[in-house]
Amino acid sequence: MGMRGYLMSLNELQGAAAKAGKLDVGDLVMGMHKKVWSDEYEDDDRICFVGKLWHGLHLLFAESAWEPTPGLGELFMGGTEVGEDLGYGPARYHSPASVKRFDDELRTLTDDALRERFSPEAFADANAYPQIWDESKEDLWRELSHYIGALRLLLEGTRGRGEGLVVAIL
Repeated sequence: MGMRGYLMSLNELQGAAAKAGKLDVGDLVMGMHKKVWSDEYEDDDRICFVGKLWHGLHLLFAESAWEPTPGLGELFMGGTEVGEDLGYGPARYHSPASVKRFDDELRTLTDDALRERFSPEAFADANAYPQIWDESKEDLWRELSHYIGALRLLLEGTRGRGEGLVVAIL
């Protein structure tokens, strides 16, 4: 199956329950996984699927292969761990305040600025998952930019509703 990235908005009650261990985050994430692979996914603005390029996005945002860095660099590898290990670690929860910071930062990063950061050679040298960085730079950028656009929409909507965010790698 491979490691695929999923993000989902959580309302205030869900976020509090997740942090307190009173929400089965595993069930929530598995429901999100099933929805992504169904026809219902396109109609749900509370879910974002970034596929196997989650690690490439992390490297693009954090400019570090495995460590979170302040701001948007915390999206995939920062936050508060919630729930059980899902195979590649537990899900991570980000508060509404963190969502606002992520959205603010991503709004300031233009696609051109992000594209300047993108180096398939550097991603390969960093051993970023998946090991596809020898493919066409244009094709890789097209796929990354598609997911960046989806993240922009998710963060904007999540912020607008005042919600938090859960991030999971399955």
